[in-house]
Amino acid sequence: MEGTTYMKETEAAAYLNCAPITLAKDRCEQKLGIPFYKLGRCVRYRKDDLDAWMESRRISPLEMTAQASIKKGRPL
Repeated sequence: MEGTTYMKETEAAAYLNCAPITLAKDRCEQKLGIPFYKLGRCVRYRKDDLDAWMESRRISPLEMTAQASIKKGRPL
């Protein structure tokens, strides 16, 4: 896995612009589904996995409008 970048929890949190506790909670609850690696007691995050996870959560403005309409009970 040459060229693969692995990050510690604090580095991954900074990369995602979130608090380290967010990552810790997600490892237990798996509500966000952020991928991670467990090596004994060490936790690592792979940059490529974080990028793919972020891309999978992308919402376009049109999708936001549709979701807002559905929540209000109105079709688009």
